[in-house]
Amino acid sequence: MRTLTVVCAAALLAGACTITTGDLETNNRFAFPNSNVEPLGFVSAEESKTEFFIPDGPDREMRNRVLQAALDQKQGDIMIDYKWTTMTTVYPLFITTTKLRIDGTAARMDVGGQDVTAPNYTIPAPAPAPVATPAKPKKK
Repeated sequence: MRTLTVVCAAALLAGACTITTGDLETNNRFAFPNSNVEPLGFVSAEESKTEFFIPDGPDREMRNRVLQAALDQKQGDIMIDYKWTTMTTVYPLFITTTKLRIDGTAARMDVGGQDVTAPNYTIPAPAPAPVATPAKPKKK
């Protein structure tokens, strides 16, 4: 009987269910229109946490830490073309482990660096103002 209890307890502790979700995004913050965005290379970072009973999953602070850890690898300002992956594993006895991962391209953004006075850039001349013509008197 004791062996059966140990086997059942081991089976309960060994079983788990894993769920993986992901999001594809183009950039993590606004890229200004008059800026040069220079890709610096591929980066990835991850963080995990274990919670008991009612898990709240990855919060904003966790996402910011993972994002900043990825940007610090290449001294980037912005992430472009990147993917968030969240892997949640639920173990028996209400234990949940959440792993958050980011993979993408770190980039540097130089705001105001675009040369809009380049030779191939021309500003069109304004259209002439319309000229009003006097009305002709009607014949009686």
